[in-house]
Parts: sequence; structure tokens; C-alpha cells
Amino acid sequence: MLACIWGENDHLEETVSTLRLASRMMKVQNETAQVETVDGAALIKKQAKLIKALKQELLMHDALVSSAAACLPCPLPSYPTPYPCSSV
Repeated sequence: MLACIWGENDHLEETVSTLRLASRMMKVQNETAQVETVDGAALIKKQAKLIKALKQELLMHDALVSSAAACLPCPLPSYPTPYPCSSV
């Protein structure tokens, strides 16, 4: 950081403010990080694999919900239900 200060009394308040800012900026710690390059084809392949796994998980969930709904008693007709009732 480059801090410009003035020695004149007219600019004393701004000079003190600038020096305080410069003092705080000296305490800032910077960390370097390596820039990671991403292979587009590999990223697409990874995302496609994730989508396939999530679709399988969703199918499993739907199968479990439908089998659990078949075991539950049918609610009253006026009561809204999140699962289909097979005995109505």
C-alpha cells in the first residue's frame, strides 16, 4: 500500500486518518493459493455420474414410499393424503 501524507496543518486530520488505515493494512495477512485448472470433460463425466446415482436414489425412495403406502390403512375421504390409497 502506498500512503500519501501531507506535512501541513490544513491536512493533519486526513494525514492521521491515512496513517491509521496504513497501519491496519500492514496487519493484513495474505495467503497464496494455487490456481486449479479444471478439465471440462472430466467435470461433465463426474456430474453425469452424480446425476445417475441421484436418480437411482430417487427411484429407491419412490419404491419405498409406494410400498409403505400399500401397508397403511386408507384415511377418511375428506382427509388429504400424500400417498395414493389403493382401497378406495
